[in-house]
Amino acid sequence: MVYKENIFLLMISIPISVIADESACNDVIQHIDCNDSEKIYFFGNITSKLVRKREIEPIFVGHPKTREEIWHQKFQIESITKVINEADVYVQLLHKIVDIYLKDCIPIIIYDKFVEQADGIILQRFFQNLTLSYLHGRIDHNYKLVNKNILQPLDSRCRSYILFLSDILRAREILGPQITSRVIILSRSTQWKQLEFLSSKYASDLINLIVIGESVSVDTNKDHPLVLYTHRLYTDGLGSNLPVVLTSWMNKKFSRPHLDLFPTKFMKGFAGHRFTLSAYHKPPFVVKKVSTDSVGNTAITWDGFEFRMMRLLAQRLNFTYDTVEPISKNKLG
Repeated sequence: MVYKENIFLLMISIPISVIADESACNDVIQHIDCNDSEKIYFFGNITSKLVRKREIEPIFVGHPKTREEIWHQKFQIESITKVINEADVYVQLLHKIVDIYLKDCIPIIIYDKFVEQADGIILQRFFQNLTLSYLHGRIDHNYKLVNKNILQPLDSRCRSYILFLSDILRAREILGPQITSRVIILSRSTQWKQLEFLSSKYASDLINLIVIGESVSVDTNKDHPLVLYTHRLYTDGLGSNLPVVLTSWMNKKFSRPHLDLFPTKFMKGFAGHRFTLSAYHKPPFVVKKVSTDSVGNTAITWDGFEFRMMRLLAQRLNFTYDTVEPISKNKLG
């Protein structure tokens, strides 16, 4: 080793060594006295270009990869396959429900713009394999139907609704009250938001309702079953709703295959809930009776055909009511 000007130089006298000439010294290594008569041998090239070792392809390092493995890595085939498999799980479930419960009605499929962009593969594969005639419409950024006429088709048959929503709390805003029609909501909202919707007033007048959500699991590598929810309406006098788990879907079958996904609601009535009625004197249908006691207190009682029917309904369906007389007869709402 020769030490000059804080640089270590390796003396090698082999044929492939390069002898530094004066111009190379001036251009590259300025710390060495090039007028020295002693020849200095350098291993490698001392031109202005740095010497770089040839890069080794990763396929030759460690365990070599096959061509198919490299293609999977380049084109992300595994992630694409996973997305398709997840979409097929939803599609198989929806087709099962349509074939059993919705085949006698016109399916109206509604989806918002976010779902169309993020989960378009689910819509595409669902439409491709749907054997029934159907109507479909899109929701814009303001959560308004682009074509509102699809909610009122000319066909006189019953209607059912399948909603693909990013925000499940907007479902009531889109459909309005649905007393007899069956409604299926596939939402990308969290499980807690789905349960909040089922417990809220927004789901109270969506009677025949199913909400499909993905089961929450810590292990992200395993397949998650899809959980089907509905609600129990008017569980107390306050009119509260209670979310209920119907069944789950995994490996192309229900965990409770004999369960009716649209059970009859209001089996125990309205649990003593108190409603407000609006009425005015219209004999013989509605008769208003005013009486005064000995103290001078005024009492109002209602009778007539309609109120007698209302009393029978209240006994049958387990509810109570208050009667309010409108200020104007033209405003009964």
